Amino acid sequence: MDTIKAVAGLRHFQIKGNGSAANGQVCKVYKNGRQEFQVTVVIDAVDHNNQSIRLTPAQMRQVVLVRYDSGESLPAAFRGSYVWAGYDYTPALQPADSASVAADMSVLDMWVSVGPTASFHSMQIGAKITLEGVTYSTNNPSVNPGGAVAEGGRSNSSIFAEALVPYAFRANDFAISRIVQGIGWGPASPKRHLDLWEIKIQNSNYKIVDSDVPVAPWNRDTVIWFSRNDRSSDNDDTTQWALPMRTPGYRTIYLHSDNGLPDCYIQPNYQPGRAYAVVERYEGSTPSDYKSLPITYTDNNGCNHSIYLKPVTSGYDFALSDYP
Repeated sequence: MDTIKAVAGLRHFQIKGNGSAANGQVCKVYKNGRQEFQVTVVIDAVDHNNQSIRLTPAQMRQVVLVRYDSGESLPAAFRGSYVWAGYDYTPALQPADSASVAADMSVLDMWVSVGPTASFHSMQIGAKITLEGVTYSTNNPSVNPGGAVAEGGRSNSSIFAEALVPYAFRANDFAISRIVQGIGWGPASPKRHLDLWEIKIQNSNYKIVDSDVPVAPWNRDTVIWFSRNDRSSDNDDTTQWALPMRTPGYRTIYLHSDNGLPDCYIQPNYQPGRAYAVVERYEGSTPSDYKSLPITYTDNNGCNHSIYLKPVTSGYDFALSDYP
């Protein structure tokens, strides 16, 4: 258990953006409520003997981000977390000043997102903390910038949050291709003819990291077909599934069907940043329900892209479209 020591004052109170010690570092973030920028707060607290003391995690979590110009709380569009959500952010170009952070200084990392209701383009942000009934703040322009605390617990340190309008890709920004043909997985029906298709964003700077592909309510690793085509004339029917996003090397996805054939599973070789879909060919007439599936894919910047996964050529192949 961390020991809480009496705090007599602060010598250093600094806020950094995306790892930069530069005062006024600009942190760009898309207004989608998912992508985040990193905020690091560094505090050098002292006791009544003017000796540095380490603040406990609970004390450090008393830090509040504020508007630099007014000291007021940030707008409701901001959301903070102590755990990174995993979306890309832009680290500062210059290296962090880790050498200037002494061993007894206290450091807190936060991750901040901005939601779609944000009405600002750029906002200057400072920080404040209340310890032993005394409030210290970094939004004091009369003090030299850099984090040194002056009389009255005042320092001058800030960052800028720059809110960007999210972008949206269209179907032609994606590519889809068949990567495995004619393989059946699963001991229940080893001869099932399953074609595996891969979906990616054509610009290699962007990756697919999530989707809203529905899973079965009884098992999140089970997906239900979304389309099927009965070709009774030549007895070569098709069924289509879209696969939910999983991490590379993920073990098993179950394909559920109500057409009288046994269910089976597949173990696709997932690649980072890719999505997958499956076509099955089989002999056995079933009622057709031939349709497209609307899917929203989320990329590495947290931006959403809504397209349709569309069966074509009687369901033998897939295409991507902006329309059903």
